[in-house]
Amino acid sequence: MLLGNGDGTFADTVNYAVGSCPVSVFAADLDGDGDIDLATANLDSDNVSVLLNNGDGTFAAQVTYAVGINPHSLFASDLDSDGDLDLAVANKGHDNVSVLLNDGDGTFADSVNYTVGDGPYSVFASDLDGDGNLDLATANAGSDNVSLLLNNGDGTFADSVNYAAGDAPWSVFASDLDGDGDLDLATANVESDNVSVLLNENAGCEYVTGDVNGSDSYNGLDITYGVNFFKGGNEPMCPYGSCPIPPCDVFFYCGDVNGSCNYNGLDITYGVAYFKGGPDPIPCGDCPPPETVAISESISRMK
Repeated sequence: MLLGNGDGTFADTVNYAVGSCPVSVFAADLDGDGDIDLATANLDSDNVSVLLNNGDGTFAAQVTYAVGINPHSLFASDLDSDGDLDLAVANKGHDNVSVLLNDGDGTFADSVNYTVGDGPYSVFASDLDGDGNLDLATANAGSDNVSLLLNNGDGTFADSVNYAAGDAPWSVFASDLDGDGDLDLATANVESDNVSVLLNENAGCEYVTGDVNGSDSYNGLDITYGVNFFKGGNEPMCPYGSCPIPPCDVFFYCGDVNGSCNYNGLDITYGVAYFKGGPDPIPCGDCPPPETVAISESISRMK
């Protein structure tokens, strides 16, 4: 630890014991007291060390928490949206990520492991699907890809989805690289001497409840289309079981005004009531299923 003197020079080093072979360190306020604490990923002891700040730039003795085999990187962020910072650890020897949720005082619950690609060297937390929850991405040096784990909203994660990158990606970073409002990914690839850029194609699929004719809006014409359909006319223009922004595995029912997750005559009744001054169309709620992220194929840029 080198404390700054305020002029770009530093006091003498002060060392603090941690686990065996620390390869990554992260600074964040882990106990919520306004001071910045430290956490390290310890490669050979298969744990993380947490050092809480005494408030003056000195640190209490480490507290260790078991994780997977050969932790190589860690990231602190609020993964369960409870206001404190949790830890995510990439374990390169175990092909998984350990998530340690903060109990609120800088102590942590037992780790929960999630499988990713081979040899994850780096982990990064960011909101990749635009739902307000922080997701995880890992750079997997052994399988030449990136794993995405979408947050279920409570600090647990869906199964990983993998996207190809360059040869032996060691680091991953999320940022809005194309200026479209969602977060993209960049990886540094050790063996191919390049950077892979993976653009986020959409933050989940969007649709307009009650839009029967595929106009991306809900208006009186949709009632006409619906009535014609139930009189034996053409099916609603917007196809069932598909998404307006492919590729995506989310489904929806065009014309579903009442949120029943299907399209039937009752939707016309709801639509008519709405246009007579009734309540707004009922949101579809849990239909479609939870949002997904679609990532374009990586583009490798030579150094």
